[in-house]
Amino acid sequence: MATALLALTPGDLLQIAPGRYVGRFVISTTEGHADGQPDARITVRGMPGAELVGNNISRVTLQVKTSYWTIEDLRIVNDGEGGADDTAGQLKVRGPAEGVILRGLDVDGQMRSLVGISIGCIELEGCPSNTLLENLTVYDQWLQEDDDAHCVYLDSILTPGHRVEQTTIRNLTAFGCDGDGVQIHQDKDGLKASPNGTLIEDSHFYRAYAPGREENAIDVKAGTNVTIRNNRIHGFRPTATSTPGSALVIHMGGGDTLVEGNEFWDSSYAIRVAHGSGADTPRNVTIRNNVIRDSTMSDSGNGVGIFIDNTHDVKVLHNTIVNCAAACIEVTSSVTGVVLANNIVIAGTPELDVSTQLAGDSSLIQIHHNLLRDSQGGRGKVNGNEFNDVSCSDCVDGDPLFNDSTGNDFHLGVGSAAIDTGSELGVWADYDDCARDSDPDIGSFEWVVNCDEPVPPSEEEGLNFANWMHPNGAGDKFAMFNETLAFIQAYQEYGGSPDIRNIESWYSHPTENRPEEEPYTYTNLMLAAFAILEQE
Repeated sequence: MATALLALTPGDLLQIAPGRYVGRFVISTTEGHADGQPDARITVRGMPGAELVGNNISRVTLQVKTSYWTIEDLRIVNDGEGGADDTAGQLKVRGPAEGVILRGLDVDGQMRSLVGISIGCIELEGCPSNTLLENLTVYDQWLQEDDDAHCVYLDSILTPGHRVEQTTIRNLTAFGCDGDGVQIHQDKDGLKASPNGTLIEDSHFYRAYAPGREENAIDVKAGTNVTIRNNRIHGFRPTATSTPGSALVIHMGGGDTLVEGNEFWDSSYAIRVAHGSGADTPRNVTIRNNVIRDSTMSDSGNGVGIFIDNTHDVKVLHNTIVNCAAACIEVTSSVTGVVLANNIVIAGTPELDVSTQLAGDSSLIQIHHNLLRDSQGGRGKVNGNEFNDVSCSDCVDGDPLFNDSTGNDFHLGVGSAAIDTGSELGVWADYDDCARDSDPDIGSFEWVVNCDEPVPPSEEEGLNFANWMHPNGAGDKFAMFNETLAFIQAYQEYGGSPDIRNIESWYSHPTENRPEEEPYTYTNLMLAAFAILEQE
């Protein structure tokens, strides 16, 4: 097999016959392997029964350092069956490799592995970009001592101007991981650049074994431009190394994270957005169109649906949250720019638990147009008291008339109190990707007769974009940077494609030619805008 890999050139397909192939396989130009091309990929495809088995427990079984290679339809293990020692893991995409695809792989850690799949950087050289992980099963990444072993790990890097870019993880099944199902990494001191542009969608994450070791489904440590959508996530509990027990945790800095269309259940925390143990706090997180149910206190859990602490600009919109052993949404005093709107929140203890220190200051928190009901069908509560127009403006006390709440079908029935009682917030589609009308319904699901495609604003309505901030003046340069990129992304989502792209930038009095390290400047805004526009 090693000889066959060396012989491959752009456009070639290598079929791997059934059998066990033992060795450490490194695909690298320094080893004599060719790069593929965007229109002439090199593909390695296993036939049913083909298995790669590592023979060096201190090295991963397969390492890919070349661009435009596809590895698919293989089972990958390290050190075969019956071994006793921990291994380095199964597969790594490493260095400045572009356009690698991993598809249809069975990645088995055999309960003694550091990592299933690593997207890893090499200092001074670079990191992978435009990597696709698709239709994978990664499991049983476990160490003999209680320590982090992840199913999928996205690396950070110290070298300026480099980071893992544009990773897509689609249709992943991840379970039995001693650490996280997916970890987007940054060091606690915030010295390294964390991954940018990560999409995690259509995947299934769950705890497979007794509580105590499996930490989080997804751990976003300071990642930027992260999208987590249409996933099923359940069963997570506190551990010795991750005491909250969050299904999804977003912390340690970063910004521009979108969490939409996911279903969470049976976890200590479904979603936790907090400062964490890192150097910074996350910003600009949108949580919309999710279904969160049955948050639990079992196994020392906390029973909270969404927890928001020490963060900025978190929007919780159009979610359906039911049956929480503690608060369905909890917000502490150390936040700014939080919005809780158009959510159905039922049967929490209480439904909303919001720091009283935030009261009356709309720059810190806005709470409006939610449907709140307690577990007995009565008026929902904010901080233990029935809501009123002060604690929850324009909120609704009524029956959502779910189709079948005992069967976890939270679509709205005819006559639901949630129909047409929401506020228009620019969320044009619901959980099912059905269009919302101009009088949107509260919760994750729009009541519709026919599910139509989402309709963007008309040309007459346009897209509103107002940005007064000046990064060299008194404004918030972080907000300017991120709101400009958010506008470009929204413009593309609504079908916009500019005929002319003219982006101007300057840097005052440069004295040398080098990558710009200062974050959120005009130059870095220009580069980020180009990266989005080039994804068309």
